[in-house]
Amino acid sequence: MKRGKHAVAPSKRAKVTIIGADEDGMSVVSSKVYGPLAAEARSTALRRENERSAESTGTSLNVDDPAADGGGGDSPVGRLWDSSGPPSPASSTSTASHDVSGELHDAFVEHRQPINTRQVPLATWGLRRARAVQTWSAQLQELIDAYLELKHTSTTAGAPPPTAFPQYSTDAHVLESPIRGTVQLVDLSAVYLLPRAELGAGHANVALLGLGYLGSSPTRPTIAFSVRTLLLFERLRARARTGKMNFVRAFCDILNIPYITSVRNRFADAVDALGRILRGVEERVRIQLHRDKVWRVKNGCPACSYKCDGEGALVFARQLTMDGNNSLKRFLGPGSVFEVPFESEYLLGRDYTDQFKDEVQTQRQRAGKAPDPNAPADDAAAGLEETECSSRWRNARPESEKTAQWDALDETGVFLCACRHGFIVAAVDMWQSGELAKYPLAIVYYLLEVLGDDGLLQLGYDIGCVNSGTAGRSSFGERVKALVRYVVGSFHGHAHNRPCQLGFHPRYIEGSGREDFETCERIFSVTNLIAPLIRHATPYHRHEDMDVAFATSDSEKYASIGSLLLSKFKDAKTKIAEHESAMLRIRNNPRYTDEFFHAQLADERSYLLGTNTVTAATVQEELAHEYLIILDLFEKAKSSLAALGMPIATYRAPGDADKANRKWLAAKRRVREREEQLEALEERMDVDERWTKTTPAYIDAMQYKARRAYAKVLDELERAVVSRLLELEKLNMRSTGYKLRRHIAKALNRRGATLVNILQRYNKAAKALTPPRATLTREQVLDIAFIADFSILRQDVGTQEWAQPAIRQLTTAWAETARANEELQRIRIEAVRVRTWIRDEEDNLNTHITTLSAGNTLQARLLVKELDARAQILHGVHTRILTDLDALDVTDGLKKPRKAGRRAGDPEGRQYAPRQPVRIPLPPLVVTRGPAQAGQQEEGELSDEEDDVGRHTGLNDNDAEELDAFLQAVDAIAR
Repeated sequence: MKRGKHAVAPSKRAKVTIIGADEDGMSVVSSKVYGPLAAEARSTALRRENERSAESTGTSLNVDDPAADGGGGDSPVGRLWDSSGPPSPASSTSTASHDVSGELHDAFVEHRQPINTRQVPLATWGLRRARAVQTWSAQLQELIDAYLELKHTSTTAGAPPPTAFPQYSTDAHVLESPIRGTVQLVDLSAVYLLPRAELGAGHANVALLGLGYLGSSPTRPTIAFSVRTLLLFERLRARARTGKMNFVRAFCDILNIPYITSVRNRFADAVDALGRILRGVEERVRIQLHRDKVWRVKNGCPACSYKCDGEGALVFARQLTMDGNNSLKRFLGPGSVFEVPFESEYLLGRDYTDQFKDEVQTQRQRAGKAPDPNAPADDAAAGLEETECSSRWRNARPESEKTAQWDALDETGVFLCACRHGFIVAAVDMWQSGELAKYPLAIVYYLLEVLGDDGLLQLGYDIGCVNSGTAGRSSFGERVKALVRYVVGSFHGHAHNRPCQLGFHPRYIEGSGREDFETCERIFSVTNLIAPLIRHATPYHRHEDMDVAFATSDSEKYASIGSLLLSKFKDAKTKIAEHESAMLRIRNNPRYTDEFFHAQLADERSYLLGTNTVTAATVQEELAHEYLIILDLFEKAKSSLAALGMPIATYRAPGDADKANRKWLAAKRRVREREEQLEALEERMDVDERWTKTTPAYIDAMQYKARRAYAKVLDELERAVVSRLLELEKLNMRSTGYKLRRHIAKALNRRGATLVNILQRYNKAAKALTPPRATLTREQVLDIAFIADFSILRQDVGTQEWAQPAIRQLTTAWAETARANEELQRIRIEAVRVRTWIRDEEDNLNTHITTLSAGNTLQARLLVKELDARAQILHGVHTRILTDLDALDVTDGLKKPRKAGRRAGDPEGRQYAPRQPVRIPLPPLVVTRGPAQAGQQEEGELSDEEDDVGRHTGLNDNDAEELDAFLQAVDAIAR
């Protein structure tokens, strides 16, 4: 409370806002003003209403009843609540709705001092957004019609207004301070001034769309942006990952004005409005084509989904990959409880994911293990037992505690799934955590729900070896075991141990082809570009930007699917040619059959997982190793003592004698200490006679020491090679900063020198073994495939046939050639699927266009134009795809391109034929600018027929006659 000279006049009113929801779940906002004057006026109105009610019905209203003044009944506020009472805090936010005017009046009289009666509105930004969304939704269908009419009747997608509207100065203060009664029309070329009366009596934005502009406010916009400017930003956001602030700064530079924050905010509102309109157009198209979200998952990739009759059987119906990425994180703070959630085609909801958060703890309980009290409910450890892969890979280890970064973040990344051609199937947000087990479980469950009827699915994951156990033990584990085959991506698989590779690396799984299952990494290299834009965004705008990025990625993958199949086909051909000499040796030796190589791989796996693996050191071996070390130190101490000799009494100076005596005494003390340590160890080990170099126990201990040193340096070498592999992955990743690249490059240089040093020590330790192990070269350890041999280097494989270098090379050549031939067969099938899809898709569009053309409604005609425009673009894309598929057939040695097939269940087989554009004339868009101009044709304006002819042909009648005469003359000459 302010007193004295700082006191201000008391506020005479207080505004109380109540938020609720209607039957459709939309936010409804109601406000009421309270205060002495307002209460007096309201009481007077209620008394009059009471008198009229008493005269008509014999009943009366109690003025003191709260229900009579906004607390219930039929008042605008009362309708927000049902008979059960006000909503709970968990469902909605509300403020008390009682009349505080009496309390305010008493306070005025009693204290005679000004008091602060102003109530701060609850979440002001959220309230404004809730009101705006509610108002935009009410007029959305009219806006969609106006946008489509503008798009298909204007060649410039919204031209600037005619010269009748004056262009005025673009000083900064003009845009910041709008002129009353006008709307500022902002285009990239200029800013125009439009009197508000010119917009007519309907929705202002519907009239503005007729001029090619869209306002930032749903009711009374003071500033509007040209549609072509907004569409330019939409394309730049999708293709160049441009943010709103940078775009507004750019066009402020074009308009030669300084950057204005308020213009950026209004531009953002206009972009949101256009986004709703564009999504409304997409919804109309999907409804017309009978396609929904599930249809996109099932049929979004024609190469995976569009199966044809007689195409041949594939081991796996679909090849998919999933992975998590922590770049698309968002900090806590932005957003509001009143914000409408963004409905994405790709993202699964949080509730859908959280249903699997207790799966791992439930598995622990079924296994008879007590839950870890320090671990979260959705522990990321996929296996209940500790395996080598779960301890090696960070995202396979449990998170024992929340890290400090989760406190500052809300969404910490995204976990997505994509097919082998790069089409995104589904994605989930990661909330305040790393890669927990619930995220892949949610994806797998969704795949089984939607794609479970397609057949066996092959699913790649960088910890697929570990996650397969979690999914197999889950509540839907039986379906997982029957329909999903887990693999580990080729790149990450090289860092797994050899037994894991033999069971999960795609090189050794029949039917995998040449697929590397690293598609998500390539998608993340593109989506990482939007990470700076969404770091401080609201949840709505973050999901919107992610949805745009995912949709753009899918459209790019669709346009390049032909070149992708061609490149995969050439890669498989190259791999076959690379192993041609090895395969010639295999074919010339009747012993080398497929069964022989399968047996070699099975023997290797059983040996590495069996009883012949290296066991842990025993206590006796460790004591013997320690005894050997102390014995060596004892011998060295005795040699040092003997080298000093007996102390001599006579020296040149007394100080020299004292120094010699001290050295001899110190050496004697070291010998005695080592001997005492040896005696203690001999007593523990029951050694009756001290070891010598000829003692059998001494020889065994020396061999154990050599093996121990060999294992230690081998571990160092493996860590260095794997670290170099991961650093190379990061060095080649997009959006890696310059400083980070320099740091990684320097680390790689140091790693190279370290590798040479470790390799020298390894070769020395390998020669010290009995029998000696083979030495390695720098070229061998730098080969990525060499990581698989570390498991073998730890074993004493002896004379095992599968361990012989020649057999291992032939086995690798056989496996890679088999996978390459499987890849060729799959691509041939996928090429026919894509050809068939192109033919049927264009026929389907033409059928819908023909059906809609018979309708007389404006919406039907607008939808015809929209479908026709999309068909034109698709036809150009399909032409490029077919060109690549023709080149694929030439590479395959065919003289003629393959023909389109017949989809399974299609009664007739049709061939592809180029489509002809459909021309559906529409009347020109006419916007009434005022009562006096309604129905009048301005000077120089074309009529409906003239505008339609000029729009579609670009010729007038005289030009058309001359062109027809010219074409007839050409035909005559040709005959």
